[in-house]
Amino acid sequence: MLEENKIYQRTKRNLIKYGLIKAYGYSIGISLIISVILFIALYLMNPKIIYFSAIAFLAIGLILGPIIYLIFYRPKEIEVARIMDSSLALNDRVKTMLELKDDNSFMAKLQREETLEALDKIDSKKLCFNLTKPLLGFVKIFSIAILTITSILVLNFNIVRIEENKILNATVEIRYIETEGGVVLGEKNQVIKLGDSTSEVVALANKGYVFVGWSDGKAQNSRIDENCQESKEIKSIFRKIDSTITGGFTADSTVPNPDDIKNNNNQDVDGNMPGASGEYIENNQVIDGNTYYRDVYKEYLEQALRDLEAGKELSEYLKLIVEDYFQIIK
Repeated sequence: MLEENKIYQRTKRNLIKYGLIKAYGYSIGISLIISVILFIALYLMNPKIIYFSAIAFLAIGLILGPIIYLIFYRPKEIEVARIMDSSLALNDRVKTMLELKDDNSFMAKLQREETLEALDKIDSKKLCFNLTKPLLGFVKIFSIAILTITSILVLNFNIVRIEENKILNATVEIRYIETEGGVVLGEKNQVIKLGDSTSEVVALANKGYVFVGWSDGKAQNSRIDENCQESKEIKSIFRKIDSTITGGFTADSTVPNPDDIKNNNNQDVDGNMPGASGEYIENNQVIDGNTYYRDVYKEYLEQALRDLEAGKELSEYLKLIVEDYFQIIK
């Protein structure tokens, strides 16, 4: 029957090609519009992932193409017959043949036979079907799409590289602020790379003051800040000691001299020795008439123990103080 005719088969193949070109042309155009909208949204939210718009373009284009073809451009028999009649000047004979294919009357059978005989006499090469116009349209849309997607990918690459360079070259400034009552030893203003650690600083109280802690809540007077992610100012906090209170810890800006303490351990400020009865003479434990050496060393010893329990290495000044303490109490 008609499906076996060479001219019919060739006409149908041409219509399939035409339909696929049109369907994928529209598919690329639609997916391009969607990907551009997605690109703008991603650029505003997170420029480093705008390449997802290129992935969306490919996915939508590949999925949407066959759907558009099947719904709108898949050739039907009646459409193939219409193209054959118009191209070969058959005056709707092929179309009429299809309309009467279920009619078994003598006239219908005669019409089908005459139409098939006429088709057999026609050279299939005479069938002209121009695909140039839809093909050019497809090429234009495809070229625009490729140019757009390439631009998106290049832009994404440049944005990612710029962000990586910013991270590699980023710095933060850590400032350790001295306040009334003490000093901060070490580099007080440190500019370091993002994520690096600072060098050690130590807060020491002046005479008549005690170190309370840092403004960020840390209590230890020596500190090294690790993995710094932002610039910040940290203040050292000191509290004045009431001179009428005894036994409390008052720190000086310098570490007490162990030799001075040894001398005071055996005599008072007037050079007198303690009584034979073992009477406790207050001045025999005073460094400068105001500060009790046992309390000073006790505070530093407790700090050293806390550091050791936390697995930290003792700083040189702490090692010196602890060593002096044990020399004195022998």
